[in-house]
Order: sequence, then structure tokens, then C-alpha cells
Amino acid sequence: MAMAVAAIMENVRRGIAIREGFLGNPTAVIGMSAMWLIPQFVILGFAEAFNATAVIGMSTIWLIPQFVILGFAKAFNAVGQLEFYYSQLPKSLGSMAMAFFTVGMAFSDLLGSLITIIVNAVMSSGEKISWLSSNLNRGRYDYYYWLLAALSFLNFLYFLVCCRTYGPYEKASTISDKKEDLKEGLLSNSREFPSSSAQVA
Repeated sequence: MAMAVAAIMENVRRGIAIREGFLGNPTAVIGMSAMWLIPQFVILGFAEAFNATAVIGMSTIWLIPQFVILGFAKAFNAVGQLEFYYSQLPKSLGSMAMAFFTVGMAFSDLLGSLITIIVNAVMSSGEKISWLSSNLNRGRYDYYYWLLAALSFLNFLYFLVCCRTYGPYEKASTISDKKEDLKEGLLSNSREFPSSSAQVA
């Protein structure tokens, strides 16, 4: 969802930049009213996105929607993953939950870099200008954000499939925890009561 919002925002920004003649000047200040942002994305999202007569520069408020959504997504992702690991792993592997989470985040960062490299290589082949051009007005970052939104949607569908097919591990986890508790109890009892051979000696 955050990528879809970012794609819409970038498409609007690029259109205004080209209309005002800033195609070759990515550092130019674009006349764009930020007051339309909240009604655009929160209420309906596809109404008038800018005021053509606005004279104020493009505000960083335009970045709020995608960063807010990304923040919530990362928070829910972290909490959900850690709760899942702690609930499914036996007690002896409880300390591995954070390790699994950080490994997953590292893999996602590497995958993101790979996607960027592939997109840049494919879209810049021949005489074409890359979607990820250093000139924001010549590149098509909105297409890149739409691609990420599509990949995120496919990942969401895969998540739903996994949720539906994954079997609960509660019984196995409970049995494993009971065995570990029994072992701990036997060890503590053996420490409290010396062996019969030691008593005879």
C-alpha cells in the first residue's frame, strides 16, 4: 500500500515537473500545493492532486503517507514475527527468535538490492532511460513503485496461502515444553537429594 501511495505521488510530481518545463532540471522547485495530499490519499485519493496556480514549493509533507504506512507495516511485521517464533519454537530455541527475525530482514534487504539492480539493468538497456535515473524528472520512479506494490501484493497472497496451509504447532510445542520441564525437574531433584551410594559412603 505504501508503494502504491508513493507511485501515485511520484506520478503527480513528475507530471507537474514536465508541465512546468523542468524535465532537465531535477533540482528545480516545483509549484505544488501540499494541502491536497491528505484528502487525496486518505479520503478518496484520486481527486484533484494539485493546484496549478500554487506558488509554494513542494513540501516534505508529501512523504508522510508512505512513511506512516511503512512505519505501521514494519511495527506489525516485527511484533507478528517475534510472537510467531516464540509461540512455535520450543523453550530451548526461544533465544533464536530474534536471530530468525534479523536474518529475514537481512535477506529482504538483499532481495531489495537485487530487484533494484535488475530493474536498472533491464530498463536502461539500449537507448532507454532507466526508471531509476539520477534525474527524477526523466526517470520513472512511479513505475518502480508500482512494481514494488505488485510484488508486495503477490507476497501478501503467498502469506495468505501459508496461513491457510500451515498446521498449528501448539500440541508439539506443548509436549516439547513438558519434556523440558520434566528434565529440569529431575535435574533439580538429583541436585537436592544425593545418590544412595554417596549416602552409604
